[in-house]
Amino acid sequence: MSQSNKILVMVFPGESPADAEIRIERDLVSISNLRPRWNEIKDMSHDSVEFIEGLRDFFGDFQSVWELSSPKTIACIGIEDCLAIFELASAWKHLVWPIHLLELYNNLPDQVQIFRGGAGSVEDVLSGHSWTLDIGFAQVFATNSNGIVVSAMVTRDGILLLGDIELEVIPRRASLHGAHEILDVG
Repeated sequence: MSQSNKILVMVFPGESPADAEIRIERDLVSISNLRPRWNEIKDMSHDSVEFIEGLRDFFGDFQSVWELSSPKTIACIGIEDCLAIFELASAWKHLVWPIHLLELYNNLPDQVQIFRGGAGSVEDVLSGHSWTLDIGFAQVFATNSNGIVVSAMVTRDGILLLGDIELEVIPRRASLHGAHEILDVG
């Protein structure tokens, strides 16, 4: 199985590995339900209460499946629509992001250092979508793939998503600057 198709199955306290697998399979089915819901959100008037409520519900579900498996989410929805979802949710972050992530975002400096670990060249690793605020998480990904860790700076307003798991950051590509390799673990 290639690195992009692996899904990390986290077993929650009190859950058996078999139950965790069933939960993951059920969650993956929910990815396929996102496409029609996204089409509904795109068709709504952005100044309606229904839009805000719909976007909040949709984005909560979208973020959950993204954290479960971003490659499978991209395969189902397409990278262009995934980025459009992040852009839209970022524009409405004060209404759709969880409060604790909005507070984290508001406390970030204007320039934020982010990290990404992976295999291949610096350009290969830079081309990925998921970054982190914590170099330790990037080092784990680099170590697991005998790869490298890269660092870049992003403006705070260039952050499209902050995630709970691994302090994930989805940056707006145009906001990245000063990217370079900082660690080779291969």
